[in-house]
Parts: sequence; C-alpha cells; structure tokens
Amino acid sequence: LLACNFRANSFSCIYGASGVGKTESVLDYAQAIGKHVVVVTCMQEIASQQLAKTMLGVAQAGGWMLLDKLHGLQSSVLSVVVQLAVKLGSTIAAGKPNITYMGVKTSLTHGFTCLMTVNEDYLPNLPQSVK
Repeated sequence: LLACNFRANSFSCIYGASGVGKTESVLDYAQAIGKHVVVVTCMQEIASQQLAKTMLGVAQAGGWMLLDKLHGLQSSVLSVVVQLAVKLGSTIAAGKPNITYMGVKTSLTHGFTCLMTVNEDYLPNLPQSVK
C-alpha cells in the first residue's frame, strides 16, 4: 500500500492505534528505497507559516514529509496545512514546475510526498476538511 501511494506522489493519511508502527513503517520504507524523510511531530506550538515553509522546502527538494501525530496541531494550523498539501498535490499532478504560495514562488521537484499519521482515537475529532 505504501509503495503504491508513493509512486503516485499522493498525499496520504495513515491511521491506527498508538504504538503499532505507523511512523516506523514509513521511515523503514523510505530508507529501503533511498528517500529522505523530514519528520515533523505535530504539536500545539507549531505555527502555520513555519509548517508551510518546511513543507515547501521539502517539496522543492523532492523529499518526503511526515506529519507525525497530525491530531496535535491546532485546528487553524491544520486547515492551512491541508490546503497547502492539496495545492501542492494538484500542482505536481499537473506537471507544473513551480508553485506560488503567500507571494513566494517555489520550484518543485518530482517525488515530493506528504504523509500524515493519526492515532485512530483522534479520527472523529479531526475537522471535516482533513477527512
């Protein structure tokens, strides 16, 4: 399942019980195929602009971004992240070489993938835009 998603440059949310290996599975797979993964452990203190800049940087490098414990973000930050992920996904799928976000033009590299992990107990609490 992971291989299919990554080949398609999709944005995926992996959910399951706490401690089952969601994050480790992604890291192990990435290591096996030689991809760099930037892991961001989501927490209330992360600002949307900070997370957006990180995501754009990873997209520019063609790496993978893992938003671990997505449910830890504030709802307002979560909304911005999801909107940017959708915009990046549609831009990459259309084969466009760059994206303009918040007035900054960023070149994109094929291969960028964004994954999100969520503990299944938090799924009902996520905003509808994420589901």
